Amino acid sequence: MPEKTVKPDILGLTASLITWGIKQFKGKGIQDVIEAVHLQNKEGQRPILRKKHPTDNGIDYVFALPAGVDRSDFERERHYFESYLNSIVEFEAQGRKLILKTYKANFKKKIPFDFNPSLYPEMFAPFPVGKTPDGKTLVEDLYNLPHMMVGGQTGYGKTSFLLVVMVACLLSGVKVSVVDRKGVDFPRFAPWVNLALTDADTEVLLQQHIQEMHRRQRILREAECQNFAEYAEHYNDLPYLVLFIDELTQIRNKACFEAIGDMSVLSRVSGISMILATQKPGAKIWDGFTDVRSQLSGAMCFRVRDQTDSQIVLGSGNTRGAELPKIKGRAVWNNDQDQIVQSMYLTAKEAYSVLMERVSKGVYSFANASNDECTERIDT
Repeated sequence: MPEKTVKPDILGLTASLITWGIKQFKGKGIQDVIEAVHLQNKEGQRPILRKKHPTDNGIDYVFALPAGVDRSDFERERHYFESYLNSIVEFEAQGRKLILKTYKANFKKKIPFDFNPSLYPEMFAPFPVGKTPDGKTLVEDLYNLPHMMVGGQTGYGKTSFLLVVMVACLLSGVKVSVVDRKGVDFPRFAPWVNLALTDADTEVLLQQHIQEMHRRQRILREAECQNFAEYAEHYNDLPYLVLFIDELTQIRNKACFEAIGDMSVLSRVSGISMILATQKPGAKIWDGFTDVRSQLSGAMCFRVRDQTDSQIVLGSGNTRGAELPKIKGRAVWNNDQDQIVQSMYLTAKEAYSVLMERVSKGVYSFANASNDECTERIDT
């Protein structure tokens, strides 16, 4: 029997050695960490610590950057800075200056849902991403994304976050549709959302969104408006629409692939956003799609199995989703830049109670191909 060949984990060994080296600098200075990870330009010039000052939330380290070194270089070594400082760290670039921010250990692990969209009148579809390490609530507008990917292993907060976004949208007057291929989490919300549970229902719902997108484009042309935001300044007859798809890996129909691809490129101008969710963000998730991932400006990544899964959700080279602690609701939000957040916690039962109390029942009725009118169905 041939001997089994054991391949050495070169990357893991290298990371372990660097982490060991950093620990040797405990009690010295953060400048020594920069030297340990060889954070420098081609001429060997390194960032220089110019100032260190306390803040209400932790400590800020201000560095002067040499030519050829920027924020992305610090991002690549984030793990080592966090290990040395024993803190979540964030980086803020200001020209040739970079601020490394650390935070006190007061990051709550469970934050109940609490959101009032009326505080954000300038937004079409506001939703709370979560609490940042400094205790602030991060709120985004789906219209500005306009599409988002959500990924994470079972049990780490993906479904709760989807419920948070759904309820926030409905509280804002946004009309919601949901593809729920598991058929477990969303059927109870049928009084408020258009629901698709089967392959056939999914294809129909996606085609309804495509037809609605084209209908709205005609309306915008006739009104001589460039986009949904401009139209909304003058008219209020088109509500904002959001389509949730959970679980993305269950989409196997070519017509569905094409519909999602078309919407990812064309739907923002007409006031339609998509949220694509998966608990299995493997390398084959985009098989059948054409260039959809590049259209998803927002990404919310809860803890995932490995670095590959993290990069599927957050983008090439971004492994932070695999480095998250085993804390439910802890996630990396990415919209150009990473932000660690603790998402709000909301169960399906709690979401139902909020909607019963604060949102009238009724779903959006899509126009038929032969009927250019679109109405809202109200359940009494």
